Amino acid sequence: MDVDFLREAYHRTRKDSAPGIDEDKIVQRAVTMLLGAIYEEDFHEFWHGFRAGHSAHQALSELREQCVGQRINWIVDADVSGFFPSINHRLLHQLVAQRTGAEERLINLLFFLLESMTWRPAYSENRHVGLPQENYDASRILAHAFLQPIDTEFQPEIKEGRYARWADDFVIAVPDQQEGRLVLRRLEQALEDRGLFPNSAKSKIVRAQDFAASLYPEWNDFLDKVHESTKNLATLPRVSQSTFDKKLKSFLAIPKNERLKTWDRVLRRFYTESRRKGWIGLI
Repeated sequence: MDVDFLREAYHRTRKDSAPGIDEDKIVQRAVTMLLGAIYEEDFHEFWHGFRAGHSAHQALSELREQCVGQRINWIVDADVSGFFPSINHRLLHQLVAQRTGAEERLINLLFFLLESMTWRPAYSENRHVGLPQENYDASRILAHAFLQPIDTEFQPEIKEGRYARWADDFVIAVPDQQEGRLVLRRLEQALEDRGLFPNSAKSKIVRAQDFAASLYPEWNDFLDKVHESTKNLATLPRVSQSTFDKKLKSFLAIPKNERLKTWDRVLRRFYTESRRKGWIGLI
């Protein structure tokens, strides 16, 4: 990692006390490029969140194959409560230092940038926790790195192809509900060791077919394409606003009595991608 390159990118965009959005994006891109070059080689095939060519549906397809082959009908679907705001900087600092071998001053500069881009209420103290989340891929790379030690706790499931994760959503195929409860307890302990906690309202053991339906694959797959086309304008075809609008309308047309609990999560994805595209008025 080149400290001069990062510092130059930062100072070039921080001459004023209130930099513009475009200037912040230059800094974000510089940080993302540097981190991505290092951490991409660490990304395992079971990490699917926020990665080009990877999606929740790809993970589900892989898990479905394993479930059929091993006659597994249950899924542990676990979510971390307040994940990005809860990431401990001290632990993350240690992980970055161990992996990159970078100088202390560079790592301190990285965390200074992270702090400056993390929104907090004016009355709150900086508790050295939390990463900026929306539209900031460097945070997502670091989030994967932060959860890597938890992945290592599930080597048996990984070897059998029964484990997948995208961002802070864990999906583990289990033979029965009793095994599912044991897996949830293991995951809870691994999260607590890093100052994290499972979202009790969203973490559950469900039948594999019910879990598949809850992903709304038609719309999530479309949103994956929108996300990737926004990041890679030079190499991927653009998604038009009219196409986006039609897809959103078809999603909103799902009758209320047929909407699953994850419907709101997909709607939030539509909102996030519309902001990335500058189509704020759509929602």
